[in-house]
Amino acid sequence: HSKTGCDGATLLDESAARIERRLSLERSGATATAGARLSGRIVAGLPLAIVPLLPAVGASLVDRRGALLLVCGAALLLAGAAWIGRLAPRPLGVDDAADIARLLAAAFDAGLDASQGVALCARSVTKAARVHLDGCGRAVALGLSWGSAFARSTDAGLRELGAVVVRAERLGTPASAALRAFAEVRRREREDEFERAARRAPVLMVLPLTTCILPAYVLLAVGPILRGLSSTS
Repeated sequence: HSKTGCDGATLLDESAARIERRLSLERSGATATAGARLSGRIVAGLPLAIVPLLPAVGASLVDRRGALLLVCGAALLLAGAAWIGRLAPRPLGVDDAADIARLLAAAFDAGLDASQGVALCARSVTKAARVHLDGCGRAVALGLSWGSAFARSTDAGLRELGAVVVRAERLGTPASAALRAFAEVRRREREDEFERAARRAPVLMVLPLTTCILPAYVLLAVGPILRGLSSTS
């Protein structure tokens, strides 16, 4: 604001909104995946809870066969827990293309031109997005408009953003409104995809449960118990 004389209130509002969006993503992502992760860890830990009770039935895990059962069962538990962890959906991160679109829209509303708006974005977005913006800046230096430079970017999100800017330029509509609509569409698409992944995760966890956790339960609990009963009889 002090350098360009733009509307600083508009940029401050967008900065506050960006902070709130990131906090909301972290909270919603952690809440959505907490149940699946906790269930997987509880189920994976049940066989280990039985191990301290085995001496009560005469089962031993200190001899050669018992140690083999313990090692194999523990390996299956670790593999199952890692598998379950990979199946749980990761919380949504920042969408660089949508973030740039909102920042550009705020910059345009504040009275900045495209070059100043992109410079503002370059100081605020992630390192990966900054690399793509630098590439677009080199294309603009060669004579392309920012919309065309975005449309030629190697990043898929920036290419979609470029198509929106070029379309707004051709139609003569305000670019800020088109950019905000673009960011909102991407937000909804990513949230829908995350919700589908969160609903699919418990179903997919049946695979590690049946192929790793249940065999580990047999090796760590049923096997030693049967050995203890056979030795006492």
